[in-house]
Amino acid sequence: MATAPTQIVIRPSGVWNSRAPLHNYILEIRAQFKRTNTLTLAIYALRHDANASPDPERSGREFLKRVTKTEAVAGQAWVNYRRSFGNRRDGKGPRPTVAQIACDVVKALYDVREMAIVRLSSIFEAFSQCWALNYLVTLLETGQPWSRKEAELALAFNPVHGKGQLAGWPRIVEAIPVLKAELRKVPHLFTDPKTGEKVTALASPDINAFEVIQFWRAYRNLAIHTSRLVTRRFHERHATLFARMMADLNHISPLEAGKQMPLHDDMYSAMAAVQYRAARWMNDLLFEMSSQRRGHPEAPQLRTTEYFDVTPPIPPLFVKGDHEPSLRWATDPGYREELSREQGLQSGA
Repeated sequence: MATAPTQIVIRPSGVWNSRAPLHNYILEIRAQFKRTNTLTLAIYALRHDANASPDPERSGREFLKRVTKTEAVAGQAWVNYRRSFGNRRDGKGPRPTVAQIACDVVKALYDVREMAIVRLSSIFEAFSQCWALNYLVTLLETGQPWSRKEAELALAFNPVHGKGQLAGWPRIVEAIPVLKAELRKVPHLFTDPKTGEKVTALASPDINAFEVIQFWRAYRNLAIHTSRLVTRRFHERHATLFARMMADLNHISPLEAGKQMPLHDDMYSAMAAVQYRAARWMNDLLFEMSSQRRGHPEAPQLRTTEYFDVTPPIPPLFVKGDHEPSLRWATDPGYREELSREQGLQSGA
């Protein structure tokens, strides 16, 4: 039986099938911005109407009847909202007022921002995974040998040998150290909040694109896996960086252990800016390394334009002319079956 090739890039099903990861990233970010901002507009519209009510103590059900009576989902939402108050002392069901709706709907903005930040962090993680596969196959296609860490990263993505968990940002950074080294030279802002001028240099070596991305990823994990309160350990690690990040935003409170992150809409935009700046740098590296075969929507052909009036189709990770074993895995079911069997036997399965 032939020995299975040791150098192959296999795209797991959870990674974008794209050789233009920045393009996927931009499309995802635009969609997320659209959803987040329409929700924000809806919240403010509802609060505006509630505050404009001549009687803030009137029945909230009556106030919202034009939607609760005509939309089934809205009707059920009202029932669930009312139940969230619990029963009154007299045992009767609660009767939320217009004033209570106006108060609660503004509180919902925090959750919208938190969910948006979690989603933005996940989109950057998805971008970095797709970028890493393109980076690894570019090394093979340009004749550059993998380092031990790069080979281990490729193996971690390999669905035959992998453990079913996609390699994330920490694993990618560890395997491709140029990311940490160079992103530490990239400013975390596009424009100066005070002057509006383009930022081209670091204001301080301690605050840069890499460190800020690390911060937001840590916050995402805090929001998902804990009570959402800032832990003492998180505060010790990140309070100084947070203060420097928000130095020009005087309306944002400092981090405090035991309290929620002081989220504001400015922070959402700032997070998107630093991740986009990092993604642009990473994509430029991929574009240059691959001699334009990867990194843009026209790949593997040469890029002819920077911007598109109409969204072009996203080219797949592997096309004719790419690294042969990787291409065969993506396009030949018989080869996948043979390679899976051989690699399975070699690994003792």
